[in-house]
Amino acid sequence: MTGVFYFAILLSMKSKTTTQSKNITIFTDGSSLGNPGKGGYGAVLAIQSETNTFIHEIGGRADMTTNNRMELIAVIQALTLVHQKYSDSLDTVTIHSDSSYVLNGITSWVTNWERNNWRTSTKEPVQNEDLWRDLVSISGLVKNIAKIIWKKVAGHSGVVGNERCDVIATTLAEGQSMKLYVGDSFVYQEIAGGDIFDIKTKHAKKTSGSKKSSKPAYAYLSYINGKVFRDATWTDCEKRVKGVKGVKYQKVMNKQEEQDVTGRWTLESLL
Repeated sequence: MTGVFYFAILLSMKSKTTTQSKNITIFTDGSSLGNPGKGGYGAVLAIQSETNTFIHEIGGRADMTTNNRMELIAVIQALTLVHQKYSDSLDTVTIHSDSSYVLNGITSWVTNWERNNWRTSTKEPVQNEDLWRDLVSISGLVKNIAKIIWKKVAGHSGVVGNERCDVIATTLAEGQSMKLYVGDSFVYQEIAGGDIFDIKTKHAKKTSGSKKSSKPAYAYLSYINGKVFRDATWTDCEKRVKGVKGVKYQKVMNKQEEQDVTGRWTLESLL
């Protein structure tokens, strides 16, 4: 009996010494071609133990969605994967997102939304309530086993993890197939185009002079009664906004600017 008890203690000591603690770094991004339109999301998880780093990419698409929904789904799916597959001996989970909508929502606004029965300060229903509920639920499960850290990263600024997620999200949104990487980190730097842990921004150099670009507009956006509309020409946008009270509209020059403007209008509507 004594021998059995001693053997059990040895097994317990062995399991404790061989179980390595983990820290997970996550990058997420969402994209939509039109708002609403076809969308995609991407996430990269870097699972670090004391001896190695394992990379797990995920992504998905939707036929009709918005950029904000894709941003939310990216985080939800990443945390779900953490909880289902990588929760053992987990210390911290650090999430890098370029979405102010997601970060402000989960770290600040959601507390009041829940208290007010999912109504904003203006008594309007919270947009994307279904996904916010899912994010609150899965983040709560992960927080039971690890510390979650939320960090803002600049979009399209050369941050390797964010750029890789953008490639996944936009590729899938466009309906193209893409092989997602799951494996050791040794070869991932070549796939991702750099070190996944390098979060320094690498903005393109500005050209001298103050001449405005003659490049045609990417799109003309308008915001009417809580909905974002996208027109290819100013003529179409002007017809939409002319005579409408409280309307917002803006010309954008690229996809990132479109997402930034849409996100800002959404944030303003929540305050």
